Amino acid sequence: MKRIAWLTGLVALLLFTLVSGASAADAASAAARCTAVSAPHRTALIELYTSEGCSSCPPADDWLGRLGAAANPEMIVPLALHVTYWDSRQWRDRFSDERFDARQRDQMHRTGGHFVYTPQILVSGDSLEDWSSRAAFEQKVKQIVTQPSPVDIGITLDRMGGSLDIQTTITPRGKLPPSSQAVIAVYENRLSSNVAGGENDGRNLHHDYVVRQWLEPVPVNGALTVTRHLALGDELGKTPGASLGVVAFVEAANSGEVIQVARTPLCE
Repeated sequence: MKRIAWLTGLVALLLFTLVSGASAADAASAAARCTAVSAPHRTALIELYTSEGCSSCPPADDWLGRLGAAANPEMIVPLALHVTYWDSRQWRDRFSDERFDARQRDQMHRTGGHFVYTPQILVSGDSLEDWSSRAAFEQKVKQIVTQPSPVDIGITLDRMGGSLDIQTTITPRGKLPPSSQAVIAVYENRLSSNVAGGENDGRNLHHDYVVRQWLEPVPVNGALTVTRHLALGDELGKTPGASLGVVAFVEAANSGEVIQVARTPLCE
């Protein structure tokens, strides 16, 4: 009888452990899901075109990091896009991407700009030369956020180890420009580099909101859901969720205007 009672207790203990373990796993899985929805008004997308090889870029990088940390994400969403035209055969910015060169050139062409440079700030697609003036910057942002949003954006993230599932919903509130498209980007914070070339040779630089993955634009002809499964790779797959995030925005490709944007950090 004692042996039977002991076995009964052992089985009960094992069942409790299995159930508790499953509950903990379920809770962890649920905790890895994050969601965000765009504001009812427009939100300003701040694009910084920068490079680790540019000596005037670190102050702009620092400015963007402080801006993103302090700003309400329903008002401002920052992104740093590192260009390649400061790279050389001996050294390259490890975050640079030729697609960002092309986007910067295209945005200048669409909005009537004549040349590209770093650091350059775009606010919802428009270049703002005097971005370092607080009054000028706040006035530009105010012009955008006081407008109602013509489209709603929803983001749902599920991270499982080294992979990330992104579901983005686009729901127009009315008629959008015929050239509208949705863009999704993965960004990373708390980055640092020991620069070994360019004008910042020998310096240690710090970055936030750096675009690490840029997904191909998807045409928006009405309500749609965009689902993407991303392999984060060896480096991003080990990055804590608090340092990663996803931005989704809708823009008019013909004019370069960013109509609406939303972002969310990954959950731990």
